[in-house]
Amino acid sequence: MSSPVQAVTRAFKILECFATNSGPLTVDDVAQATGLPRATAYRLVHTLESEGYLHRDGKSFRLGKRVLGLGFAHINRRGFISAAQPVLDQLASQSGQTVVLGTTPQGGTASQVLIAAVAQTSGALSVVVEVGQYVEAVDTVLALSLESSVDRPPIHVGVHGAGDAVQALSVPIGDGDGKTIASLAIVMPSRRMTNTELLETYGDALRRAAGQLGY
Repeated sequence: MSSPVQAVTRAFKILECFATNSGPLTVDDVAQATGLPRATAYRLVHTLESEGYLHRDGKSFRLGKRVLGLGFAHINRRGFISAAQPVLDQLASQSGQTVVLGTTPQGGTASQVLIAAVAQTSGALSVVVEVGQYVEAVDTVLALSLESSVDRPPIHVGVHGAGDAVQALSVPIGDGDGKTIASLAIVMPSRRMTNTELLETYGDALRRAAGQLGY
């Protein structure tokens, strides 16, 4: 068996570092988390950025669209995400709120949910969510839906985020084998409605959209 190529091994180690952290990381963060010398971390991070595997935002970096595309491949093999986008757009237009599709990335952990698709509204008070963003799964309705059965699926309602800043309701999306592969959610700034009002206002539309996506 041939020996592993050190540079490749280190690059994967860096990508795994980003995959297990929900927020952006600096070169110093990467060096500390991986144990690599800072100069090595700097060189590899910038190489990964130039190839599209990392995205730069000021002095920080996050996973780029190229590596996210690899992570989406297992749920998009039948065109699921591209087919879902028009449904998300329609639901966002109807509700006037941000709509997101969340999933657990291939090789990911149960502690995080990956945002696979977003339909953003133009409202001044809408919640801003980006494709490729990781959200902590603890106490989020997206995670609850991912853990739910698609047989008589429930709608989960709650608040989460720093200071319970986001209010949301979500429902699981299943594949043809009855397996939950994603969760669909309407999200908005918290405290706009009670949970009961949220269900009464958006529950039926959310279920209809989920029915269009389930296969």
